[in-house]
Amino acid sequence: MSGAHWGVIGILAFAAFSIRVLGLIAGGRIRASRHAWVLDDLPGLIVVSLVAASLAGQPLQTWVAA
Repeated sequence: MSGAHWGVIGILAFAAFSIRVLGLIAGGRIRASRHAWVLDDLPGLIVVSLVAASLAGQPLQTWVAA
């Protein structure tokens, strides 16, 4: 492997690590903010959005059955 390959690997490793660190920092700030209540409701909101997305374009009978 050439030096360019190692450079790309290093840059990608740094980028992956940075994304994780920034996620930890952002998560900590969100939990301390006044918008923290959204995190409590997030799992239910995800389920509702997945069901609604799967029902999109379906006839009324499917909506009633769901």
